[in-house]
Amino acid sequence: MVDYEELYEIHKMNGGVSDFGLITNVYIHILGPQATMFYIWLLNDHQIYLNERWKKNNLPLSRILTSLNISKKQLIDFRNLLEGMSLIKTYKEEKTLEKQLIYKFCLAKMLDWDSLVSQEEIKNRIIAKIGHEEYFRLSSLYSNKNIGGSNVNVSSTFHQVYKNNNNTDQISHIVRPMKTLVDIDKLEFENFEFSPETKTALVNLCEKYNPTEAEIKNIIDTADDINDSFELTRVITNYTNEIDQVEDDSIPKNMARNESFYSNFCSSDLEIKILREYRTMNSEKYLRGIYRRNLFAREVELIEKIKKEQDNREHIVNAILDFAAHFTLTDQIQFEYVEKISNTLKLKNISRLNDAVKFFRKTYYSKKNASIKLELQKRN
Repeated sequence: MVDYEELYEIHKMNGGVSDFGLITNVYIHILGPQATMFYIWLLNDHQIYLNERWKKNNLPLSRILTSLNISKKQLIDFRNLLEGMSLIKTYKEEKTLEKQLIYKFCLAKMLDWDSLVSQEEIKNRIIAKIGHEEYFRLSSLYSNKNIGGSNVNVSSTFHQVYKNNNNTDQISHIVRPMKTLVDIDKLEFENFEFSPETKTALVNLCEKYNPTEAEIKNIIDTADDINDSFELTRVITNYTNEIDQVEDDSIPKNMARNESFYSNFCSSDLEIKILREYRTMNSEKYLRGIYRRNLFAREVELIEKIKKEQDNREHIVNAILDFAAHFTLTDQIQFEYVEKISNTLKLKNISRLNDAVKFFRKTYYSKKNASIKLELQKRN
């Protein structure tokens, strides 16, 4: 058997983007810390290659093993995990004459939050690790390049990696795909049996809310008789109300947004109330309040961008978001319009809230007059 020299290269696929916040807050709970470290190492090594053009983009595979102090088997396991999460694709090229086997790790575009949690196995894994409250908090926040050679795609897929595997090679933190992480039939209670109605209710609860085993046991412990239909309804309702409240509490209630704020007839009470909201609310929370829903990852990124432009003056950012929402016909913010407003304030050197409000009122008045004139022209 011919001994081949094993090398590796790192490439970045078109559109490949990595959000370190998403990696350390979310992906780590799915991949485990060591596989996450391997991924970050690949990102860093690729960046070094870009900065040091003189360095060849093929190095001994043993370099990874030495740097991370891992075995060849661990490297394969971690690589499979990253491939299963679509973070990388791996191609293998065999050069017979040079007696080389080159693994080409291609850094792919990360899934955003919505795409990630749309997969039930992944969502369940995250909730089981961090709990519902942290899950809801995170939910409110956050092409191939020509790599040369005759390459064969040897990457794994999610369902190949995250599968039930009884052999000794199974990685402990790989979750078996299932509808819920809690199997009611396998819960152990001393001398206790569920009635068919209770079992059905608990299974439905698991499928919808995905409670942990400890939460299921707590629900049962708080009931005087879990097989009594009244008690069963009471304890399950208490649990679901508590979980729903966690999500609801992330959205501010009774915000004072009112179109008359931009008119010449705004009452002083309303103006004081809205200005107080501008000054006291976190911008992400403020936008959630406008649209009455959790934010998309792209909306959170927009807020962070505008905050940087406005030197972290969140009261100005809130005023921009509020004004932009009045000219939005859908339940999503108009990204280009928000950026245009922010740029205009910077160009006009408007940094005080009162000056920003005056500018918005003047702009609103101009738009209103233009709309009225257009309507009159149509009628004539």
